[in-house]
Amino acid sequence: FAGSSRAMLPTCAPEPYRICSSDHACWRSECTEIDLKKATVRYSNLGGRGPDFGNPPAMRLGGVATIDDGRILDILITLQKESGYTPTSSGFNKINADGFGVINVKAGTSVALTFTFVDAWDEEVELPCVTLSFYDFDNGAFSSEVLQIGGFDTYTLGEFSELAISSDGRDETRFTSTTRGLSVPTSPTALNEQQLQRTVA
Repeated sequence: FAGSSRAMLPTCAPEPYRICSSDHACWRSECTEIDLKKATVRYSNLGGRGPDFGNPPAMRLGGVATIDDGRILDILITLQKESGYTPTSSGFNKINADGFGVINVKAGTSVALTFTFVDAWDEEVELPCVTLSFYDFDNGAFSSEVLQIGGFDTYTLGEFSELAISSDGRDETRFTSTTRGLSVPTSPTALNEQQLQRTVA
């Protein structure tokens, strides 16, 4: 995941569905810009699974954004109540060199997460508008990748998106990979055609 991506269009009013044509690379000026390439991992101990044992059972990404009053914000990622978490290796939970946030989940399992913006005093901060993008949805030999998410106003897909969209009936939307093939993005804002079609923002 990351902040703004090439999969965005500038929209103001909430809409249930937006299609992005492949040559658009636009931003919503009223949104707080999230830039993980400038951020750091303060600690990574999601669900108490390490690797930074001794810290709270969460993952905290520091310095992801600066808001109008000058405060620098972190993203605090925690497990939702009753959710378990099984990584293949928690050492993969990080911000990689290309500016993508990575959370490793073992195939055949799922995890329910809450993303919260907090300031340096651990006060929660509600942002009027923010964009998060999720990338690289593809199928394995016997598995697919699924994002189920709620609490958003609108989402954007590539014009010929490879993602299947469905609803679980609980005000959440499910995005599911449908195709195999390796096409790993190396920049949130410079996606090739297939990478764009495997992204939702």
